[in-house]
Amino acid sequence: MGEPALVIPFPEPGTFEDAWKALPATMKARSDKKATCDALWRREAKRLGGERMLLLRLKTYLRDSPDLKRTGGPGLQVLLRSGKLEHWTPMHDAPLAPDVTRFPVTEIRQALVRIEGEGWVKSYLDPCVIDGTTLIVRTGMAVDKLKAHGALFKAHGFTGLKKRETRQA
Repeated sequence: MGEPALVIPFPEPGTFEDAWKALPATMKARSDKKATCDALWRREAKRLGGERMLLLRLKTYLRDSPDLKRTGGPGLQVLLRSGKLEHWTPMHDAPLAPDVTRFPVTEIRQALVRIEGEGWVKSYLDPCVIDGTTLIVRTGMAVDKLKAHGALFKAHGFTGLKKRETRQA
């Protein structure tokens, strides 16, 4: 037998144009040149599981970000360079990923949905794990977002937040 055939994956269709069209006028005006944002888009897409997943995260951000409604949002390059889209759950009708379930303390979850919105809760609260009286939080940004609601957590018996340790390969 000869050598195994080399499998070359089909390239993923680009989604940058769809992303650019979805941006509100204020974000477009605050953005760097389109070509610069396109290059940053492709780089961030590689890090976050592909262009389609990045587009879904952006759509969730555009739909649910309280900052966007208040300030008009930053330029696209700011979102891409800061990694902020990593914290937004991709918007689609599928259930949460198998390792992410709804936060089990219903009273806290419902209160935060009322205050921050469902997308915010899915992005920051639902991925948390309870360890005794401590919440283990997925990212440093999520710790910062959840800290703002410390009184709510404390009222339900939680004593603190801790960023989840990342596994070393």
